[in-house]
Amino acid sequence: MNYYSIITDYGKALETAAISQGRAVILTDYVIGDGNGQAVTPDPARTTLVREVYRGKISSLDVSPEQANQLIARLVLPPKVGGFVVREAGLLTEDGHLYAVASCAAIEKPEQGVSVNLNFRLAVSEKAEITLSVISGEGVFLRQDANLSDLRDKVKARSYLGLKGAAVLDVGEKKGTVAAGDDRRLINAIQKGNNLSELTNTDKARRNLGLGSLAVQDADNVHITGGEITTTKGVTVGETLITEGTDFIRKKGISVDKNRNLNITRGLYLQGKGDQYAEMSFTEKVGQYADIGFRVHSGGQDGLFSLRNNGELRLNGELWLGDTCLSKDGNIHGACWQGWLNDYLNNTFGKKNIAHFVPPQWWRCGSTGLIIQWGTAGRGNNLRVNFPVAFPSACFTVMMTQTNSDSGTGSTSNISVTGRDNYGFTSHIYALERSADWVAFGH
Repeated sequence: MNYYSIITDYGKALETAAISQGRAVILTDYVIGDGNGQAVTPDPARTTLVREVYRGKISSLDVSPEQANQLIARLVLPPKVGGFVVREAGLLTEDGHLYAVASCAAIEKPEQGVSVNLNFRLAVSEKAEITLSVISGEGVFLRQDANLSDLRDKVKARSYLGLKGAAVLDVGEKKGTVAAGDDRRLINAIQKGNNLSELTNTDKARRNLGLGSLAVQDADNVHITGGEITTTKGVTVGETLITEGTDFIRKKGISVDKNRNLNITRGLYLQGKGDQYAEMSFTEKVGQYADIGFRVHSGGQDGLFSLRNNGELRLNGELWLGDTCLSKDGNIHGACWQGWLNDYLNNTFGKKNIAHFVPPQWWRCGSTGLIIQWGTAGRGNNLRVNFPVAFPSACFTVMMTQTNSDSGTGSTSNISVTGRDNYGFTSHIYALERSADWVAFGH
C-alpha cells in the first residue's frame, strides 16, 4: 500500500486565497489518528481525521533541501502519551481547520514508552509564500538559514544555555579576554594530550560528573546493586544481566486492543531458531478476567497456557502429568487404567442400554451397538417411512406384517418393503390393507 500526503480541499482554497491576497498560510498544530483500526487513504474532502487520538504543537517546519515547494513538518509524540496505533496524521491551521492529511504505515505507540518522531512531507504550490517565520505562527520557530540571528533576547538565550560571561569574550592574553594555549594565566591547568591522567582524585572527579559505581564496571558482567537505569530506548545486554536486591523486576507499558477490549502488558520474549519463539504477557479482558499467558510457537503451531485470576488453568491442548494425560474431551490416559479411562469403564462395566418406548420407538444395546426400531405404516403405495433414529452404520433388515384390512383378515395382495437405507424405507400397502406393523434391525 502507498503512503502519502495531500492538501485538503479547504487547504487548497486557503492557499489560493493567501497567494491572491499576498499573505501566508499559518500552521500551528498537528493531529494523529488510528484510522478506526484500518489503513487510511488520504481524502482531500476530509475536514477531520477518520478517528483522532491525539493532537499537539508542530515541533519544527522546514523547506525541503531537495524540493523548494515541499515542506517537512516534524511531529513529536511524547513518551507519556500512547495506547494507540498511528495510521493517519494531519496539519492544522491557526484557526483549527484541517489543512493537509497523510497516511502512514501502522506505528504502535505504547503508553509510558518511547517518544515517536514523524516527518510529515507535503508538496505545496510553487507560488505560495514559504518562510518559517510566517508559517510557524507568530514567530514560534527560528529560521534555519538565519543561524540564530532572529533570537528576540540573546541574553536570555545564553542564560537558558547556562553560558556565563566568558562566553562573550574573545581569546587573548590581555585583560577582558579568555586565556588559552600556554597563556601564563592558566594555573594548575590539565593538558589535553594527557587524557585526564593529571587528575589528583579520580573518584571525586567521577562524583563531580554525576557518575555512579556502574561507570567503572566491565561491560561483560554488569551488577546493579541499587538505583534505577532509565532509558527511552531498549537496553541490549551482550551476555548475562544480573540484578541484586529484594524487589521485583518490573515491566510497564500497556498496549490497548480496542477491537477485542484487551489491555496487554508484554513481559518476556525468547527468540529461537527461525520462526520459533516463546512469549509471556499479562492480559486484561476488560470486565471479564485477567491472566498471565504463555505462548510457544514452532512449525506453524501455537501452544497456549493461561492462568487466570479466578484460579483457572487453561490450555489449548492436552495436559500431561508424567505419563498421565488429560485430553480436551475429558478422557484420561494413565497406567492405572491400562490405557484410556473411557475404554476401562466400557470394558469393565459395559455400556448402558438405552431405549425410547413412547412413539417413535427404538432400543439400542450399549455393548454391541445393535439398534431395533419399530412402528406402524398406513395404507399407501410407495409410501416413505422414516426411522425414529438413523442407523449410524447399516440397516440389516425391515420386516412388515399386516395388522388390519377392509375385508377382515383377508388380503388380496402381498405387502412389501423396498428402498431400505439407514434412514428409512418405502412401504407398499394396497387397496384392501389398512395398515401394517414393521420392525427394523441395524447397527
